[in-house]
Amino acid sequence: MKKRIIALCLLSLLLVAVFTSCMGERVAVDTDTLKVVQNGSQTVVSDLVANREYKFRTARVRKDRLPEEHKEPREAFDTDTIRIVMLPHAVLEITDKTAGKVYTIK
Repeated sequence: MKKRIIALCLLSLLLVAVFTSCMGERVAVDTDTLKVVQNGSQTVVSDLVANREYKFRTARVRKDRLPEEHKEPREAFDTDTIRIVMLPHAVLEITDKTAGKVYTIK
C-alpha cells in the first residue's frame, strides 16, 4: 500500500513537470518596433522604439465579482509610439503608432 502511494505521488509530480514545461513562452507579435510575449498568465509588451516594457498579469475573477470599471475598455498606456487599451475578458488592444498597426492579444 505504501509503495502505491509513493508511486502515485511520483507519477503526479512527473505529470506536473511535463505539463508546466509545455506551457512556455509564446511570442504573439514580433516586429521591428513591437514585441509581445505571453508566458502563462503574464503578458509583456516591449516597445522597441522607446525602449520601454509594459507587463500585464491576468487573474481569474468570477463574473458576479467583476468590478464595474473592468467591464468597460480602459486605456492603460498612451505614449508617442504605443497605445495599450485593456478590453474586457483579459484582451489587450495594442496600437503601434510607429508602424500604424493595431494588434488584439487575448
